[in-house]
Amino acid sequence: MTENHPNSGRKSTLYGGVATTTTAAGWRRRDDLRQSEQAARVRSWRQERWYSVKDRPLRAVVAGVGRAGVPAVVIVPGLGAVRYLSEAVEATGAWTQCVLLDVPGFGYGGPKTCEPTVQAVAATVAAWLVDHRPGPVVLAGHSTGGQAVLRVAAELPGQIRGLVLAGPTFAPQARRLAGLVRAWARTSRHEPGSGLWAALPDYRRGGLRRLIRYVRSGLADRPENLVGSVSCPILLARGEHDHFAAADWVDRLAATAPRGQAVTVPGAHAFPYSHPRRFAQLLAQAAQLD
Repeated sequence: MTENHPNSGRKSTLYGGVATTTTAAGWRRRDDLRQSEQAARVRSWRQERWYSVKDRPLRAVVAGVGRAGVPAVVIVPGLGAVRYLSEAVEATGAWTQCVLLDVPGFGYGGPKTCEPTVQAVAATVAAWLVDHRPGPVVLAGHSTGGQAVLRVAAELPGQIRGLVLAGPTFAPQARRLAGLVRAWARTSRHEPGSGLWAALPDYRRGGLRRLIRYVRSGLADRPENLVGSVSCPILLARGEHDHFAAADWVDRLAATAPRGQAVTVPGAHAFPYSHPRRFAQLLAQAAQLD
């Protein structure tokens, strides 16, 4: 409802019971109210679920509902940080059911789901899919999570409709300490500062030793030796300022895959955090690949 503002030609809008004048500040406040209400509605149908995998607890964050003819999306986070993917999960849940797996278990206190290695995460995700999600899914992984889901796709080809590797790590030039530091320095200047704060609580729960072990397992992994054996469509996406997933490296992976496609999107390594809706669009694109 609108009403004339006293003594001026401006108008005021009643939104959510609060009158906001349509100055720049008023528009911002109205948008904030709208976004807050939308976020509250989304959170009301985002759920936390617990599973047992290999006699260990596995936590998942689930958004949205399944739809006929539309595959569910399963996401594996990078380095075990789950919170920074919240908005991407919500955006994906608008068109299908989206499941974010908390592996190796940094998103909660208590016993961890698995060891903090690419191999252990892959084995856990594969076991969860076999036990709890038999239908074909779009499987996505960010960063080291991409390394894990690549292994899952090679092991369970019949259960993967499409594979999305977002910021696949690690480009060969970043596998030694000096190269890793250079990649971090060139990438981090383009990352939003809030991204680290979003991931920090999970990193704290994981602990420095587990994080270092996870990084080392990723540095020792060789995705280029595996990608050629994955038969499902693979969408490889990198941020334009991502030097962990350098353009030439991603292009080589896509060329090696039987059904690979490489795309570059705005952002840096953490583009699923800084551009969550773009990431959700990539997931939707993968759901249509056949």
